[in-house]
Amino acid sequence: MVSYETMYRWIWEDKRKKGTLYQYLRRKGKKYNKRGNSLAGRGYIPNRVDIEERPAIVDQKERFGDWEMDTIVDSFGHAILTLTERSTNFLLMAKLPEGRKALPTAKTVIRLLYPYKNSVKTITTDNGCEFAAQR
Repeated sequence: MVSYETMYRWIWEDKRKKGTLYQYLRRKGKKYNKRGNSLAGRGYIPNRVDIEERPAIVDQKERFGDWEMDTIVDSFGHAILTLTERSTNFLLMAKLPEGRKALPTAKTVIRLLYPYKNSVKTITTDNGCEFAAQR
């Protein structure tokens, strides 16, 4: 038995030696970006901050004002923004008017959190493009 990984290793080795086997691949020799790669997925996020740099007090879930933010997306591209307060599991939700675009998402976050503006301490998001607007 030969694994697919071994076959791909042979193909890439052949390409390095000026071979043509890679041209018969479905992706025509373009390598797939693995999830661990910083440039993989929906795009590179500049000035990305790792979750490990989040303040330790957030993990204790003892104070009000530490929020987690995410989106729920259906197969048609409609999106719902969710904001969950970590200590109480208080949930705020709103439909995003333009799908997963950064500026409408930011406006929706401001609108949802405005009543709690004096108690917002941190907001933790994933690395989705909807949370990475360029200034």
